[in-house]
Amino acid sequence: AESGSEKQDPSVLVIMRTEDSKTILREECDQLLRECFDVMCAACEQAHAKCVHILSIRVKAGLLEDLVSSEFVQLARLVERFVSRSAQITGKQCSILRSALLVQSRKFLENFHNTRKKKLGLLLDGERWMQADVPSEIQSMTNTLVSGIPVPTDSEEQPSTLTNSTNQSVASGPLGKYLVIHNQSFVVGR
Repeated sequence: AESGSEKQDPSVLVIMRTEDSKTILREECDQLLRECFDVMCAACEQAHAKCVHILSIRVKAGLLEDLVSSEFVQLARLVERFVSRSAQITGKQCSILRSALLVQSRKFLENFHNTRKKKLGLLLDGERWMQADVPSEIQSMTNTLVSGIPVPTDSEEQPSTLTNSTNQSVASGPLGKYLVIHNQSFVVGR
């Protein structure tokens, strides 16, 4: 054991064990730390690869399609937390798992959108719709909104006639059969 008056060699690291002491050189300790860090980085990369493999198996089995949106969001948050913590530990970004989740997120959102769109289409097809006439004031306001001109508020003076996007005066007048936006006609239902 060293006494307080002895000078310690900076290239020697003393590790205490029970009653004996073992000395290793500082550069050996640094090499051991580097090797431990490399093993930890390899373990993180392996964990990411295994997670990607599990994700792909679940995709092939159709299990991700059965998730509700809140469950998919929870999965995405867990994966993001795991990727972030791995990056904090290793100091390296591993994008393979994040990329795999991004691909699955895109597929999930497309499926989610298509399912909702189909349900909405079936709902709308089951409704009885009648074509409604479009008052010229509504067409004029639509033209103003489409052109990017601010619509006057109640506090501003309302002109008796509005102008359309081609600055043509449109007075209150007859009803149109279609709502026209950028030269495309749209049927309005009620």
